[in-house]
Amino acid sequence: EDNTSVDAVINAFYESMSFLSGDQPDWIRFAKLFAKDGSVTSPISQSEESKSRMTVKEFVLGARSSLPEGVIESGSLEVEVSRIVEIFGNIAHAFSTFESRTSLDGEPQLRGINSFQLTKGDGRWYILSLITEYE
Repeated sequence: EDNTSVDAVINAFYESMSFLSGDQPDWIRFAKLFAKDGSVTSPISQSEESKSRMTVKEFVLGARSSLPEGVIESGSLEVEVSRIVEIFGNIAHAFSTFESRTSLDGEPQLRGINSFQLTKGDGRWYILSLITEYE
């Protein structure tokens, strides 16, 4: 079950964002990791400091339609490098360093940090907010 613990949610997040050549991320699994009012904040581009905050649905629709053909052809593996988690009661925060690669043994194409804010409700953990920053 993807939502049984903070670690399970974050592991499922990276698994849902990883895909093989010719495929796309598992957007349904991705969306189920978030609370109903969850949000995603990410850089508009790797070279800009400005960020765009959106609902999970807006993020998925935008990402699905703008995923470059070259990325779809080569695939993309989101590989977590390190994680720091703090939990207090039913809230949690995690800093997760990641790399994007086209294969597990390939060179990183991109590195960054995901900042997850999570909450527990109905016996499950959900992502309330995800903020991404690239190196």
